[in-house]
Amino acid sequence: MSNVFLFRQLRVFFAACTVLVVLLPAKAQSVAHERAAAIVKGQNLSNWLEAYWQSNYPNPEGYTRQSIMQMQEAGMRSLRLPVTFEYFTDTLPPYAIHTNNATFALIDSAITWAADFDMLLIIDNHHGWEVNTANYLQQVPRMAAMWKQLAQYFAGLDPDRYLFEIWNEPPILLPESYIRPFYQACLDSIRTTDTLHTLVVGAHAANLGLALAATTPYADNNLIYTFHSYEPYNFTHQGFPWAEPFPFPVGTPFPLNNNDTLLTNIYTSVANWRNVHNVPVFLGEFGVGVHADDQSRCNWIALTGALLNEFNIPWIYWDWQYDFSWFEQLPPASGNMTDCFNDALQVYESSGTQPHPAVSSNIRLYPNPAQEWCNLQLPAGFGGFSLQIYNLAGKICLQQTFGSHATAGFSTGNLQKGMYFVAVNNGRQQITLPLLVY
Repeated sequence: MSNVFLFRQLRVFFAACTVLVVLLPAKAQSVAHERAAAIVKGQNLSNWLEAYWQSNYPNPEGYTRQSIMQMQEAGMRSLRLPVTFEYFTDTLPPYAIHTNNATFALIDSAITWAADFDMLLIIDNHHGWEVNTANYLQQVPRMAAMWKQLAQYFAGLDPDRYLFEIWNEPPILLPESYIRPFYQACLDSIRTTDTLHTLVVGAHAANLGLALAATTPYADNNLIYTFHSYEPYNFTHQGFPWAEPFPFPVGTPFPLNNNDTLLTNIYTSVANWRNVHNVPVFLGEFGVGVHADDQSRCNWIALTGALLNEFNIPWIYWDWQYDFSWFEQLPPASGNMTDCFNDALQVYESSGTQPHPAVSSNIRLYPNPAQEWCNLQLPAGFGGFSLQIYNLAGKICLQQTFGSHATAGFSTGNLQKGMYFVAVNNGRQQITLPLLVY
């Protein structure tokens, strides 16, 4: 069976999964919960210390102190620093890691910059690690030894400001039974010398959200769990020659064939898993590539932003100024940011004329996506209300007033295809929900 076939089947499997859970009462919040909440929103320092294939690696000008200042000005509260630590780790026991490499001086600079601008920093073990079914047992002790040395190297860092991420995106074709030994060995290795720092762990299958929602949490209670969201992959990664398992052609829109429901299922499953197990979770990577058409990019980020808001999930975007950038042009500045990204993620001051309050699960829009007609289901006692529908530019496209009804309907037949926000106001509260029209 080819890897391409397995890749397709795995993604179909996760897309079809539905995680049914019963929400349990909230328990006491841990230190890990507090540190996860401090992530709020952030940026990946991508295409820098993980990009070992670049001819000038490590590039001393990849990011600078000014870059971090610009991110803080954009409202970022956290940073994630991907590093290819495997590149500096010997392949034979005792698996020494060479911290005298120039890359470590740049890591130290990033640590200083994060402190200068009062930002939380996640140090992430990124690329490398060509793990497969034949060699994984040999690679487990190597990664564990590497992390023990890194824990000693970074021992002096403030545990409230610096987190360590064990492994970015384990191979998508390896099941949890192959990946879990890596995480457990690294946790055990780090905890022999460091019990204070919070560690970040993900799931098998490249940290897919639905893979995390099927994971059994680890016994360590000083962990934050992470997942990545680029679904649908053939949309977010279209046009990139490096995309795996093969390049995806340009021209795929979003939404298409109800693939927006996949995103909703992912975030719902992750949030329910988080609540059931009372563990902190954040979104460590998400983004949409610059080769997608502008309207589809806006549709995707608007839905993603609404889901992050609804489920109160801290996030770190990929990336700042490269293939997934949210800027229309450089240099990075509020005036150069794509308006719909700004509005959906509330980075700089919102550019739209309407606020984007928290999305509520007490009101339901259906069908969503809608074509000609949409219904609104309301909780008991909601009372009469006004309804406004506005587009991503903040323009009001429809407004109506309704009496006290359990359900209400409105026509969407005259709306152009795309993403909208439906604002419902009963005089006591305003609730906003995303709506796709196709």
